[in-house]
Amino acid sequence: MTLGKRKEKPTYDEIGLRADQSQFYTLKALFEQLFGHPVYLNIKETASMPHWKKEVVRLLDAVEFSIKSTVVVVDDEWLRDVGIIIENGKNDVRRTEKISDLFAQLIVALTRIVFMQIGGVPHRHYSKETVPFRANFWTLTAYRGVQYVQTTRQKDNLNSHPNFYWRPI
Repeated sequence: MTLGKRKEKPTYDEIGLRADQSQFYTLKALFEQLFGHPVYLNIKETASMPHWKKEVVRLLDAVEFSIKSTVVVVDDEWLRDVGIIIENGKNDVRRTEKISDLFAQLIVALTRIVFMQIGGVPHRHYSKETVPFRANFWTLTAYRGVQYVQTTRQKDNLNSHPNFYWRPI
């Protein structure tokens, strides 16, 4: 039996990483916002793919943990489905070799999670035309309804801790 050539480890250029604090700065800043300064320092300049994979998996873990500890009224099937999306996303991230592929897998996982949170992920693989932006295509209440509520206490908390909750400018 002849052994094939061992696959060489890709270079930083092939992976798409540079020793540059400004590369992907907005994502690095988001990790700092969510997890604290030590995580930012871990990926700030010379992070390798294993570092990036670790932090992206941490992000997906945080989303899953936050869903489980925050969403009060939910059916078991939805929790299972969103858990599968997150687990698949983490596995897909772990298999990547290039930073662009890692970001693509993260975007896929987060987009599926977002759609699950507003009703469900549409499946239009066989649509022969681009799906238009019309309510009959994008109202996702066929299987679940979503409500976002805010108690008076929560509103008071938001107003008294303006630096805790991010708001769009």
